[in-house]
Amino acid sequence: MINICVIGNKGVGKSSWILKWSQYSKNINFTGLDKAQYVFLMFDVTDLQSYRDNILWYNLIRETCPKIPICLIGNKIDAKKRVVLPKLIKFHLNHRLVYYEMSALSGYNLNKPIEWAENGGRIPNFVDDHMFK
Repeated sequence: MINICVIGNKGVGKSSWILKWSQYSKNINFTGLDKAQYVFLMFDVTDLQSYRDNILWYNLIRETCPKIPICLIGNKIDAKKRVVLPKLIKFHLNHRLVYYEMSALSGYNLNKPIEWAENGGRIPNFVDDHMFK
């Protein structure tokens, strides 16, 4: 059983994503930060403030669990009014996090963060393609 905490601003799609994943896998347990093995920090690519607030969430996570692996997730990439463009997304590079773009609505890349956690949630030492997909 893998314990995952999903954190982010209200309205970024956390509940939709959790509901979809609950249908696919029984070995994933969504929990609070105190019991988590991994954290998924989620923002909405149609909401610039949700991206900017990553630093607040990140600091809270690091104060509580300094060594927990974190995966940054950009959700709602299939939305027509995207404002957080790929060239603006640098947060994961500055903090050595894995980054995935996905859509909880359509299911696009829904499995990528879970696969990352199932494979041990390694923090990358270098930049490669999987950090941007």
